[in-house]
Amino acid sequence: MRLAWCTDIHLDLVQPDQYQAFIRQIGYQNDALLITGDIAEPKTCYEYPFETWVKDLREKTGIPVYFVLGNHDVYYHSFDDIDKKAKWVTGYLSNGVTGGIVQLTDKVALVGHDGWYDGGFGNPYLGFTLPEFKVVRDFIGMDLNNILRIMSRRATQAAYYLIDIIGEAFLRGNQKVVVATHVPPFKEVSLYDRKPSPEHSLPFFSSKVIGEALKSIAESWPDRELLVLCGHTHWQAQMTLGNITVKVGKAVYRCPQIAEVLVL
Repeated sequence: MRLAWCTDIHLDLVQPDQYQAFIRQIGYQNDALLITGDIAEPKTCYEYPFETWVKDLREKTGIPVYFVLGNHDVYYHSFDDIDKKAKWVTGYLSNGVTGGIVQLTDKVALVGHDGWYDGGFGNPYLGFTLPEFKVVRDFIGMDLNNILRIMSRRATQAAYYLIDIIGEAFLRGNQKVVVATHVPPFKEVSLYDRKPSPEHSLPFFSSKVIGEALKSIAESWPDRELLVLCGHTHWQAQMTLGNITVKVGKAVYRCPQIAEVLVL
């Protein structure tokens, strides 16, 4: 089974020839495509471009497309708006009607959740901000303490979901579970310019609570494997912690590319 994985492809920025090159890169030799967030950024509250792009990728490649969403996919919407819309899109892994546990092989399953950065690492009070603080409806008009509270709540919801869904996948007899999420769960793989993210930005480029959840479930199943695939930073990174392997995919604006083809 060949799973092509990409992240932070930002298809709203690409030209038609760049998109066609991306389609050719996916090719016809792969069995499925996985996207770990930041598919396309809406320009207004009336747009859900991730839905259009996922459908087009599925039609043009002829293979299933599985995905979670990133921070850019939520622009000009609320979390509730996005959750309600995305759950009906074929291939959505976070609480999606067609997602849940995807059986890739007899012993390998795919699960996922959008996740969110939670401010758990670094120092969030050093003046760093992100554009979504002014355009995601949940954040508009909020002071930093309230933004941090909303961030933490969103990430914690994802953590609880992942504990439950990964546990269920292992109970079904899977030896390995591939976990798709957007934000790196450990600070060691949150890089900027090939170096560890600095204290001021690290709170917004990592998700400590999701990392703790992954460690908890991995310790409960020491004879099984977790492969965590994520993005958000745009810088490639990898680490192994016991029976957990985490990979962060490389991404370049206006140049969507396959981060890796996983042979499972």
